[in-house]
Amino acid sequence: MLSGDYTTNKWAADSIGQELFRRHSQNVGDSISGGTKGEYNQSDNYSEGWSEQKDYKVDIVQFTTLQTGGPRGQCQVGYIYWQSGRVLKNGDVFVRSTIKQKCRGVCGARWERHCPFVPKVGSKEKGGGIRLYWYDWLTFTGFIVCSALFSAGLYLIFAEKDILLLPIPEIGIITLATVFLWFAGFALDTLWASFAILLEVGWYAIRKKHRHKCKIINRVPLIVITWLYLGFTLALAIYLQQSIYMQQSLFPTIGLWLTASIAHRLFKSAGGRKIPAD
Repeated sequence: MLSGDYTTNKWAADSIGQELFRRHSQNVGDSISGGTKGEYNQSDNYSEGWSEQKDYKVDIVQFTTLQTGGPRGQCQVGYIYWQSGRVLKNGDVFVRSTIKQKCRGVCGARWERHCPFVPKVGSKEKGGGIRLYWYDWLTFTGFIVCSALFSAGLYLIFAEKDILLLPIPEIGIITLATVFLWFAGFALDTLWASFAILLEVGWYAIRKKHRHKCKIINRVPLIVITWLYLGFTLALAIYLQQSIYMQQSLFPTIGLWLTASIAHRLFKSAGGRKIPAD
């Protein structure tokens, strides 16, 4: 049961004993170096390792964090059971568990009340539910802005208010609407990222676990693929604009654009590695 006496907790921890634990460590870093001609190099560093250290099987602080029952204790009373010279069924000399209570409302109602979430001892869980970070909101904002710019490009074309920027012989023309239509590539990319975020948030909410803040380390080939994708989407924007002017079917261009955006998203997922940052 819960004990606030340090001497008692120290005696219990010493009695249960110590064992070797494997400690995990990781280091994440990145660096950018630039030159006089505008060139830059980016490198990401990630290392991890393991070390063995001897420590208490049951840390002293665990005796002070046992659940005390009632609504704040999730209607459970925690305990640590140990008996000298006896190996329990779990293969260890101690077991940590709880005794379930029948929590009732303050008014004395017969129905059990819904107790608030209590984090697990030794974990960084902060409860389930939705947890969005600044980069998630940046992704959502990017999708909205890029979609608005794409819509502005369509408006310029159908309202006949387009502005010529650059003619390209034997290919087509680049107008202000072409630039706006080009943002459809960014809109689709952020759309798939938004779907991934919402699915991840929903999955953590169902499991009632905390969604950790993560950092993604990109590999060098991903940068090349992204530039190829941007160039290809610019060509698709020019072709889409010509199809609208010539009143041709837009479905082949739209299908090709969707396929290219999904392929780019899959390459980004394969080329990046998520590292917990908190």
